[in-house]
Amino acid sequence: MGQEGSVRMASSAIFEGVSHENQRRIGPILIRLDEFLGFLVPLYLQMNPVQQEKARRQLILVLDRQSPKNLFRLHLFLRLMSWWPRLRYGRSFRRLPHHLQNSSIRIFFSCPIALFRKGFWGVNTLAKLTVYSQSSIYEKIGYNPKPTPDLVKK
Repeated sequence: MGQEGSVRMASSAIFEGVSHENQRRIGPILIRLDEFLGFLVPLYLQMNPVQQEKARRQLILVLDRQSPKNLFRLHLFLRLMSWWPRLRYGRSFRRLPHHLQNSSIRIFFSCPIALFRKGFWGVNTLAKLTVYSQSSIYEKIGYNPKPTPDLVKK
């Protein structure tokens, strides 16, 4: 989904129950994260639009519980991740060939600056949560959750 689609998505009913203030904070995060989702979790690109919307809704619920300070930090870090390829390669992350995308991400993955590594692992975790929290893809990834008292039907 391009940035325009993300902007439209960010203004939809997907934010139901989220305060206007948090909508303002989370919307730009979704737009930035959308740039990396397909690379970090290729399965995301195979999801249908309903699954992708559910994934975004799950992400919004997680982000809505974060403090404004944490949301600001996440947005700032995603901006850094977004601008790095422009500075290094002269193109946005999406417009890079796969090997340069990999190189761009690897900078954050193995950065000697601990804060950058932590930031990357936070973004990576959010991306994985967005996709792998969907029960509709469990079979596709070979996940068979064990019944718990909450999942057992009476």
